[in-house]
Amino acid sequence: GADLDFRELWRLQLLGELTKASCSMFGLWGDATRHSLGGGLLQMRAFDWDTGYGLQKWPTILVYHPEANATHPAVGHAYAMQTWAGVLFALTGMSSARLGISQIGISCPDYPPAWGSDERKGAPFYILLKDILSRDRSGGEATARMQAANRTCNILVGVGDGNAPAGAL
Repeated sequence: GADLDFRELWRLQLLGELTKASCSMFGLWGDATRHSLGGGLLQMRAFDWDTGYGLQKWPTILVYHPEANATHPAVGHAYAMQTWAGVLFALTGMSSARLGISQIGISCPDYPPAWGSDERKGAPFYILLKDILSRDRSGGEATARMQAANRTCNILVGVGDGNAPAGAL
C-alpha cells in the first residue's frame, strides 16, 4: 500500500536496532512518588535519541484489542504502544496486564564480558518488547522472556509491573 520496496520498509522497521534507540527513561515508585501517587509506579520513556530524523513529526499510538474469530483464536491481551507512523514494533507501551516497557541503548566498551557481542543476529528487541506487552502478565514473565531470547544488541529494558508489591521490577 505504501508503493515502496519491501527492503526499504523493513529497514525502517529496524531503525532502532541500528541506532539502539538511545533515549531517556526512568521508573519511580515508593518514596519517590509517595506524595503524588501514593507510592505507585510512574514510568517514562522519551523519544529523544536523535531529533534530527524528523520522526517526531509523526507520533502514533497503536492500541491492540485481540479478538478471536472463527478461524483464529485470540492471542495475548490488549496493549498500547507509542511509535511513529509506519513503524510496527514497540519501543514503549503498556498493557492491560499492567506491564509497562521502556528501553534505552547502551555502550559499555570497557565491560564487554557482561554484555556479549552486538552481532545483530537474533530476535530484534522491537519484537521482544512487543511480545512482552502482548503476552506477558508479570515482570517475572518479562524477565524470563528476555533472558531466554537470543537478543540482537545491548539495550537496557525497563519493565514496570503495576501488580508487583513495590510497583516496579
